Amino acid sequence: MGLIDDHPHKWPAPLQALEHRTFRWLWIATFVCNSGSWMQRVATAWLVFTLGNSEAWLGFDAAMAAIPTFLVLPFSGVLADRFDRRGVLILANILNAILAIALAAIWWSGSLAVWHLLIGSLLSAMVAALASPASQSLVPTAAGEDHIPNAVALNSFQYNVARAVGPAIGGLALVSVGAGWCFILNALTYLGLIFALLAVPSLAKPLGRKASALESAKEGLDFLRHNTNVRLSIALVLILAFGGAPMVTLLPVIAKGVLNEGAAGYSMLLSGFGVGAALAGALLTFLRPSRLPKWIIGAAIICAICHVAIVFTSTLAIAVAIALIAGCAFVGAMIELGTQLIFETPDELRGRISAVQQLSFRTAQPLGGLIGALIARYSGIQVAFIGFGLLLVLGVLTVLLFCKHPKLR
Repeated sequence: MGLIDDHPHKWPAPLQALEHRTFRWLWIATFVCNSGSWMQRVATAWLVFTLGNSEAWLGFDAAMAAIPTFLVLPFSGVLADRFDRRGVLILANILNAILAIALAAIWWSGSLAVWHLLIGSLLSAMVAALASPASQSLVPTAAGEDHIPNAVALNSFQYNVARAVGPAIGGLALVSVGAGWCFILNALTYLGLIFALLAVPSLAKPLGRKASALESAKEGLDFLRHNTNVRLSIALVLILAFGGAPMVTLLPVIAKGVLNEGAAGYSMLLSGFGVGAALAGALLTFLRPSRLPKWIIGAAIICAICHVAIVFTSTLAIAVAIALIAGCAFVGAMIELGTQLIFETPDELRGRISAVQQLSFRTAQPLGGLIGALIARYSGIQVAFIGFGLLLVLGVLTVLLFCKHPKLR
């Protein structure tokens, strides 16, 4: 089975990357898997909030992602550049399926506590940190270098359609059959992705085993130090992830504390954010922003306005619309920054640079979620959202004004 169909037909321009059979298989299977992951996230966040009865527990749950980020990501990038990336992903999905089944078993035993969920989030984050650089580095290999922008936009589109579909199904399952089924259905989606990975040829041969892991990591850091474009793109990822964290992490508080809604209301808010994010992916299969700094500044301003608006609305429908707009702006900026990083980085270093990008995102977002949750707990949800909205705009403006970036400018 080759990368291109034996009898290919011309796909519409927004879907050109799907001409590649390997990319198409992985795209479909990953969409199903991501939908399952969002189902589990809905169940986990709601259980943490209701069992712990405190906004702070949501922040601690989000912070669980930061610990493995520091421990695993620096070396998972090296792993993605030194070994078969498909094999890394198969291992990661097997581990994720086992974790989901374990949480389901504990829930059905009637002994589920907050600490079980926190440990589950920690272990899931470790597996995600292991797999993320390999997954991102496969995009050019699976779709071809010529289709990188389209493939990145399509990947974001499917991920964020899953962000909309998964919470909707997860919320329905949560209120109708219980959280255990959210975990089991998620485990089944991991098995589907494993079979899809086994059905395609090896996507990446080892790229370099001569240097040690530490030498390989140093090579990636040297590239980062000498490439201004990559450094600034990663700095913007960090700021957007930190400043935008409350819009995702604290949605259960918005649902229950501001709107007086239950699990169904929370899943609708999360789905709204996902619909907006999917819309960004769809739009960017057609559009290519010519002035990236203006795009990023505009996205930051829109997100900041949404931060303020959502804490002063009392209507679920309006709050869902605000979450949709925020999702579109936030994810649109992230897609463009991700595409920029892939173009700037040679294939033999993409695993390591992707790891640095993910390190920034996966550290900043949980940390922002934790700080936002603590501010919401002790100073109020309005103070938290307004403060982070201002920080988002000021941070982006500061980086773009004081850093020289010839390609972005």
